[in-house]
Amino acid sequence: EPLFRSATCPLFISAPPEDKLPKGFKNGHFLEGIVSFAKNPDVKKVVTYPLRYYCSKVAKATGKKGTEIELDEEVASLEAKLEALDEEGRCSHLESIVAAADDVVAKINTTELSAFLGMKKVVGENSDDVKSENEKRVKVLINALTKKGLALAYMEEPNIAKVNQVVGEILKWTDFKNSKVVGLAIRHAKLLDHSCRAIKLLQEAESMERKASDEEICKLFANLQWDHCARSKTQGMLLKHPMHYPLF
Repeated sequence: EPLFRSATCPLFISAPPEDKLPKGFKNGHFLEGIVSFAKNPDVKKVVTYPLRYYCSKVAKATGKKGTEIELDEEVASLEAKLEALDEEGRCSHLESIVAAADDVVAKINTTELSAFLGMKKVVGENSDDVKSENEKRVKVLINALTKKGLALAYMEEPNIAKVNQVVGEILKWTDFKNSKVVGLAIRHAKLLDHSCRAIKLLQEAESMERKASDEEICKLFANLQWDHCARSKTQGMLLKHPMHYPLF
Protein backbone atom coordinates (compact mmCIF):
# COMPACT_ATOMS: atom_id res chain seq x y z
CA GLU A 1 0.00 0.00 0.00
CA PRO A 2 1.27 3.53 -0.76
CA LEU A 3 2.38 5.70 2.16
CA PHE A 4 0.93 9.17 2.52
CA ARG A 5 2.95 12.21 3.58
CA SER A 6 3.86 12.18 7.32
CA ALA A 7 2.89 8.49 7.58
CA THR A 8 5.35 6.07 9.21
CA CYS A 9 6.18 2.45 8.50
CA PRO A 10 8.66 0.12 10.22
CA LEU A 11 11.47 -1.03 7.96
CA PHE A 12 13.83 -3.93 8.65
CA ILE A 13 17.05 -4.33 6.65
CA SER A 14 18.93 -7.60 7.10
CA ALA A 15 22.72 -7.75 7.36
CA PRO A 16 24.54 -8.50 4.09
CA PRO A 17 25.92 -12.06 3.67
CA GLU A 18 29.48 -12.53 4.93
CA ASP A 19 30.74 -13.54 1.49
CA LYS A 20 29.53 -10.19 0.10
CA LEU A 21 31.47 -8.10 2.60
CA PRO A 22 34.86 -6.56 1.65
CA LYS A 23 38.00 -8.51 2.49
CA GLY A 24 39.35 -7.56 5.92
CA PHE A 25 35.95 -6.22 7.07
CA LYS A 26 35.86 -6.68 10.83
CA ASN A 27 34.03 -5.75 14.01
CA GLY A 28 33.69 -1.96 14.30
CA HIS A 29 33.99 -1.26 10.56
CA PHE A 30 31.01 0.10 8.65
CA LEU A 31 29.62 0.36 5.13
CA GLU A 32 28.15 3.68 4.09
CA GLY A 33 25.96 4.49 1.11
CA ILE A 34 22.46 5.43 0.05
CA VAL A 35 19.17 3.59 -0.28
CA SER A 36 16.00 4.34 -2.21
CA PHE A 37 12.53 2.88 -1.71
CA ALA A 38 10.94 4.16 -4.93
CA LYS A 39 9.91 1.77 -7.71
CA ASN A 40 10.28 4.26 -10.52
CA PRO A 41 13.91 4.15 -11.84
CA ASP A 42 13.99 7.92 -12.45
CA VAL A 43 12.75 8.66 -8.92
CA LYS A 44 15.29 6.22 -7.45
CA LYS A 45 18.12 8.40 -8.75
CA VAL A 46 16.77 11.49 -6.99
CA VAL A 47 14.96 10.34 -3.83
CA THR A 48 17.62 8.65 -1.70
CA TYR A 49 18.41 8.31 2.00
CA PRO A 50 21.78 7.84 3.75
CA LEU A 51 22.47 4.33 5.07
CA ARG A 52 25.26 3.08 7.32
CA TYR A 53 25.77 -0.56 8.35
CA TYR A 54 28.08 -1.37 11.28
CA CYS A 55 29.72 -4.78 11.41
CA SER A 56 28.97 -6.58 14.66
CA LYS A 57 29.80 -10.15 15.62
CA VAL A 58 26.74 -11.44 17.43
CA ALA A 59 26.47 -14.57 19.54
CA LYS A 60 24.89 -17.71 18.09
CA ALA A 61 21.23 -18.21 18.89
CA THR A 62 21.47 -21.88 19.92
CA GLY A 63 19.80 -22.63 23.24
CA LYS A 64 18.95 -19.03 24.13
CA LYS A 65 15.68 -17.19 24.60
CA GLY A 66 14.51 -14.70 21.98
CA THR A 67 14.83 -11.69 24.28
CA GLU A 68 18.42 -12.65 25.14
CA ILE A 69 19.29 -13.00 21.45
CA GLU A 70 17.81 -9.58 20.68
CA LEU A 71 19.68 -8.04 23.63
CA ASP A 72 23.00 -9.57 22.55
CA GLU A 73 22.47 -8.33 18.99
CA GLU A 74 21.66 -4.84 20.24
CA VAL A 75 24.70 -4.75 22.55
CA ALA A 76 26.94 -6.01 19.74
CA SER A 77 25.59 -3.36 17.38
CA LEU A 78 26.12 -0.58 19.94
CA GLU A 79 29.61 -1.88 20.71
CA ALA A 80 30.45 -1.88 17.00
CA LYS A 81 29.36 1.76 16.77
CA LEU A 82 31.55 2.60 19.78
CA GLU A 83 34.56 0.83 18.22
CA ALA A 84 34.01 2.65 14.93
CA LEU A 85 33.94 6.05 16.64
CA ASP A 86 37.11 5.23 18.56
CA GLU A 87 38.92 4.03 15.43
CA GLU A 88 37.93 7.16 13.47
CA GLY A 89 39.87 9.27 15.97
CA ARG A 90 39.08 9.54 19.65
CA CYS A 91 39.90 13.24 20.04
CA SER A 92 37.40 14.28 17.35
CA HIS A 93 34.52 12.20 18.77
CA LEU A 94 34.87 12.54 22.56
CA GLU A 95 31.24 13.44 23.30
CA SER A 96 29.93 10.81 20.87
CA ILE A 97 32.14 8.12 22.43
CA VAL A 98 30.84 8.94 25.92
CA ALA A 99 27.22 8.73 24.67
CA ALA A 100 27.88 5.46 22.77
CA ALA A 101 29.60 3.92 25.80
CA ASP A 102 26.63 4.89 28.00
CA ASP A 103 24.30 3.16 25.53
CA VAL A 104 26.33 -0.06 25.77
CA VAL A 105 26.50 0.01 29.58
CA ALA A 106 22.76 0.71 29.84
CA LYS A 107 21.98 -2.56 28.01
CA ILE A 108 24.00 -4.73 30.42
CA ASN A 109 22.34 -5.87 33.64
CA THR A 110 25.23 -5.30 36.05
CA THR A 111 23.24 -6.61 39.02
CA GLU A 112 22.80 -10.05 37.39
CA LEU A 113 26.38 -9.95 36.19
CA SER A 114 27.79 -9.26 39.66
CA ALA A 115 25.59 -12.02 41.10
CA PHE A 116 27.00 -14.44 38.51
CA LEU A 117 30.60 -13.48 39.34
CA GLY A 118 29.86 -14.09 43.01
CA MET A 119 28.97 -17.73 42.32
CA LYS A 120 31.67 -20.30 43.11
CA LYS A 121 30.41 -22.69 40.45
CA VAL A 122 27.87 -22.50 37.63
CA VAL A 123 25.61 -25.57 37.51
CA GLY A 124 23.01 -26.63 34.97
CA GLU A 125 22.69 -28.05 31.47
CA ASN A 126 24.15 -25.03 29.69
CA SER A 127 26.58 -24.02 32.43
CA ASP A 128 29.51 -23.62 30.02
CA ASP A 129 27.46 -21.44 27.67
CA VAL A 130 26.18 -19.32 30.56
CA LYS A 131 29.70 -18.84 31.90
CA SER A 132 31.06 -17.95 28.46
CA GLU A 133 28.28 -15.45 27.73
CA ASN A 134 28.66 -13.69 31.08
CA GLU A 135 32.43 -13.48 30.68
CA LYS A 136 31.86 -11.84 27.28
CA ARG A 137 29.47 -9.33 28.86
CA VAL A 138 32.10 -8.43 31.47
CA LYS A 139 34.64 -7.77 28.71
CA VAL A 140 32.14 -5.64 26.78
CA LEU A 141 31.30 -3.68 29.94
CA ILE A 142 34.98 -3.06 30.81
CA ASN A 143 35.72 -2.03 27.22
CA ALA A 144 32.83 0.47 27.13
CA LEU A 145 33.70 1.96 30.52
CA THR A 146 37.38 2.27 29.56
CA LYS A 147 36.59 4.09 26.31
CA LYS A 148 34.21 6.38 28.18
CA GLY A 149 36.85 7.11 30.82
CA LEU A 150 39.52 7.89 28.20
CA ALA A 151 37.14 10.18 26.31
CA LEU A 152 36.32 12.08 29.52
CA ALA A 153 39.99 12.22 30.54
CA TYR A 154 41.13 13.66 27.19
CA MET A 155 38.54 16.43 27.00
CA GLU A 156 39.83 19.99 26.92
CA GLU A 157 38.66 20.56 30.49
CA PRO A 158 38.34 17.08 32.05
CA ASN A 159 35.70 16.60 34.71
CA ILE A 160 37.79 14.84 37.37
CA ALA A 161 34.73 13.75 39.34
CA LYS A 162 33.26 11.96 36.31
CA VAL A 163 36.59 10.32 35.49
CA ASN A 164 36.90 9.16 39.13
CA GLN A 165 33.38 7.72 38.93
CA VAL A 166 34.16 5.72 35.78
CA VAL A 167 37.47 4.46 37.19
CA GLY A 168 35.68 3.38 40.38
CA GLU A 169 33.12 1.48 38.30
CA ILE A 170 35.86 -0.27 36.30
CA LEU A 171 37.61 -1.38 39.49
CA LYS A 172 34.45 -3.31 40.44
CA TRP A 173 35.13 -5.63 37.48
CA THR A 174 38.90 -5.69 37.00
CA ASP A 175 42.15 -4.08 38.16
CA PHE A 176 44.78 -1.82 36.62
CA LYS A 177 46.90 -4.83 35.59
CA ASN A 178 44.37 -5.45 32.83
CA SER A 179 46.08 -4.39 29.58
CA LYS A 180 42.80 -2.90 28.32
CA VAL A 181 42.56 -0.57 31.31
CA VAL A 182 46.16 0.45 32.00
CA GLY A 183 46.07 3.37 29.52
CA LEU A 184 43.16 4.95 31.39
CA ALA A 185 44.82 4.22 34.75
CA ILE A 186 47.96 6.13 33.66
CA ARG A 187 45.94 9.06 32.31
CA HIS A 188 43.87 9.12 35.53
CA ALA A 189 47.04 9.22 37.66
CA LYS A 190 48.39 12.14 35.64
CA LEU A 191 45.15 14.10 35.97
CA LEU A 192 45.37 13.75 39.75
CA ASP A 193 49.12 14.61 39.74
CA HIS A 194 49.87 11.14 41.08
CA SER A 195 53.19 11.01 39.22
CA CYS A 196 54.62 8.13 41.25
CA ARG A 197 51.56 5.98 40.62
CA ALA A 198 51.78 6.80 36.90
CA ILE A 199 55.47 5.80 36.88
CA LYS A 200 54.70 2.48 38.58
CA LEU A 201 51.91 1.74 36.10
CA LEU A 202 54.18 2.59 33.16
CA GLN A 203 56.92 0.34 34.51
CA GLU A 204 54.50 -2.59 34.82
CA ALA A 205 52.57 -1.98 31.58
CA GLU A 206 53.61 -4.86 29.32
CA SER A 207 51.12 -3.90 26.60
CA MET A 208 52.72 -0.49 25.97
CA GLU A 209 55.57 0.17 23.55
CA ARG A 210 58.66 0.15 25.75
CA LYS A 211 60.46 3.19 24.33
CA ALA A 212 57.36 5.41 24.54
CA SER A 213 56.80 4.18 28.09
CA ASP A 214 60.40 5.02 29.11
CA GLU A 215 60.15 8.49 27.56
CA GLU A 216 56.98 9.14 29.54
CA ILE A 217 58.69 8.00 32.75
CA CYS A 218 61.54 10.47 32.07
CA LYS A 219 59.01 13.32 31.78
CA LEU A 220 57.36 12.32 35.05
CA PHE A 221 60.75 12.18 36.82
CA ALA A 222 61.41 15.71 35.53
CA ASN A 223 57.99 16.90 36.78
CA LEU A 224 58.85 15.52 40.22
CA GLN A 225 62.23 17.28 39.98
CA TRP A 226 63.94 13.96 40.56
CA ASP A 227 66.81 15.01 38.34
CA HIS A 228 69.05 12.10 39.31
CA CYS A 229 66.34 9.59 38.28
CA ALA A 230 65.60 11.45 35.04
CA ARG A 231 69.30 11.58 34.18
CA SER A 232 69.83 7.89 34.96
CA LYS A 233 66.77 6.87 32.96
CA THR A 234 67.78 9.00 29.97
CA GLN A 235 71.29 7.57 29.93
CA GLY A 236 69.93 4.06 30.24
CA MET A 237 67.65 4.63 27.25
CA LEU A 238 70.67 5.27 25.02
CA LEU A 239 71.77 1.69 25.67
CA LYS A 240 68.29 0.18 25.81
CA HIS A 241 66.98 1.93 22.67
CA PRO A 242 70.01 2.77 20.46
CA MET A 243 69.46 4.94 17.38
CA HIS A 244 71.19 2.29 15.28
CA TYR A 245 72.96 -1.02 15.75
CA PRO A 246 76.60 -1.80 14.84
CA LEU A 247 77.10 -3.67 11.59
CA PHE A 248 78.22 -7.29 11.70
